[in-house]
Amino acid sequence: MLLDGLSPTDLQTLLLDVARTRAHRVDAARLVSRWREDRFVRPAAVDPRAHSRVVAQMWAALPAEFDGIELSPVAPLGTCAGVAAADQNRIISTVRGSEVVSDLTNVLALEAVLPGGRVVRAGSRAPKTSAGYDLLGLLIGSEGTLGVITELTVRLHGIPEQAVVLRLSFPDVEAACRAATAIVAAGAGVTRVELLDSWTITAINAHTGIDLPVGPSLFVEASGSEGTVTSDLELVTQIAESEGSLDVVAERDPTARTRLWAARHASAYATAAAAPGRRHRSTDICVPLSELAGAVSFARQELERRGLVSGLVGHAGDGNVHLSLMVDPDDPDEVRSSDELVELLVEDALARGGTCTGEHGIGLGKVHALEREH
Repeated sequence: MLLDGLSPTDLQTLLLDVARTRAHRVDAARLVSRWREDRFVRPAAVDPRAHSRVVAQMWAALPAEFDGIELSPVAPLGTCAGVAAADQNRIISTVRGSEVVSDLTNVLALEAVLPGGRVVRAGSRAPKTSAGYDLLGLLIGSEGTLGVITELTVRLHGIPEQAVVLRLSFPDVEAACRAATAIVAAGAGVTRVELLDSWTITAINAHTGIDLPVGPSLFVEASGSEGTVTSDLELVTQIAESEGSLDVVAERDPTARTRLWAARHASAYATAAAAPGRRHRSTDICVPLSELAGAVSFARQELERRGLVSGLVGHAGDGNVHLSLMVDPDDPDEVRSSDELVELLVEDALARGGTCTGEHGIGLGKVHALEREH
């Protein structure tokens, strides 16, 4: 979408509003979407092959069991742009190794409005370029500090012929992490590798009514041609068994697959339901795959030592660990303990050669961590 029809005064007001939302932790993407609606901004000409609006239209036409795009069927461009500017890897999640491919691959081009009102474009529909500075990469990951993204051109991925999800249970979280690391290292062509610890599985069962075996688990999806999927699943099963897997279940039915991924996506809600009266506080770190088991074990040990309530999940295909802390805002000791935990997780991740955040980005709470990391 282009911000056609906005006067310089309107544009300046919009940018100031976005700046204020960043200071007050308000969703700037929603603000931009509201402005588009309130100001009746005219849509630009749509490229039917790659424009982000087409992604939403395609999503609405896809079968219900397809789960390749992490966007609402009516997701506005502002939402797409907000995700892009945070360099999150969830615009299109049908990628190798869970979330190994980021927006730098999935976003081909964009248009942005700089704070001074200048409109700039970066990238093109060409598969690659070697022309000068990587301005597209600079804007992707800027978290709104360089400008407001007003148009996106994204890469579309085809719907695979077949998709199967393996649900793997393990005796301990370290074994699950080792299996995830080995799956990626072995070159299995899986599209998702998701980790859930025992506490999270218990919370999901109670919240959704599903009956998953309680224990550290991996949800691994393979997709492609029938022969490729069969080969990938055999390799994943062998690796899981070598790490002492307790349960290996293949979900081939589309309804069963959808239910399993719905349970995974409900983990944050399940965590909140398990801790009524507390406020949600999420955080994430990312480590090399070889350090994933140690990072997850450290996080769970600290949670238990401090008596904090939290779900722990991970995009195990790329070493990204997420905690959904539930904190009593009226308990200063608990708030302080959660602050200390986040600090320890950052220190541990950096010590392991990782980063202070894999997806969530830098806000007021991690500015100091960004300085330390770089």
